[in-house]
Amino acid sequence: MNLDFTTHIFLNNKGGIGKTLSASMFIQYFIAAGFLIEGVDSDQQAPKLSRIKALNVPLIPLFENGEIQQSSFDPVFTHILQSKNATLIDVGSSAFLPILKYMQDNRLYDLLNQVNKQLFYHIIVTSGAEKYETMQGAEQILDRIKGTKVKAIVWQNEKDGIPTFGGQQLQETDWYIENQDHISGIVKILDYNNTAFRADFLALMTEELTYQEIMDGKSKHFDFMRQNRINRIFRDVFADLDAIFNARI
Repeated sequence: MNLDFTTHIFLNNKGGIGKTLSASMFIQYFIAAGFLIEGVDSDQQAPKLSRIKALNVPLIPLFENGEIQQSSFDPVFTHILQSKNATLIDVGSSAFLPILKYMQDNRLYDLLNQVNKQLFYHIIVTSGAEKYETMQGAEQILDRIKGTKVKAIVWQNEKDGIPTFGGQQLQETDWYIENQDHISGIVKILDYNNTAFRADFLALMTEELTYQEIMDGKSKHFDFMRQNRINRIFRDVFADLDAIFNARI
């Protein structure tokens, strides 16, 4: 697979589950692998990705007078279809169903196939109070891509523990097994069961810094031990992405 000819859409039906965090880590993975990736932040309500200045991701508003304007997607996808680089969109939870409808109404799956671009939906599943809602969003996405060449990558955010369903981990569930043809793999944001890791992760996002900026000492708040914890978090995520893409040089 030529990773320059891939498009990645991060979405789910629930906010506050680590979608932007996952998108930012994915962009940084591509950068570490030596690839160009063009990102777009379309989450007007929580434009966190565009605030990480080093990632150079513009905010593209999709709302007008409080309503989603589907025509606002047109220039974004026109660029995606014409770009020679990998592309990414961070979609807010309020645009979850509208963008899925837009993709189908405009036959984007076929158009992407025609220009030899592989589309990946990145779906976040978590535990805690949001577990079943995020799983419902994952099910809706997989239902819509049956019969297409679209692939899904499931991000398992373990901030509230490892999500289990009827005593089974995600990859053991009937739903996962039945959809394996469309699922490229699972990326785990691990729960290290340690308050220091959680505090460092929160500080990383609050300061709107990249992994590389932390490791380069751009923040006075991250000493050697805190840098080491951030390094471990990203190393584990990158290893899962390596298993899917084998991209790093």
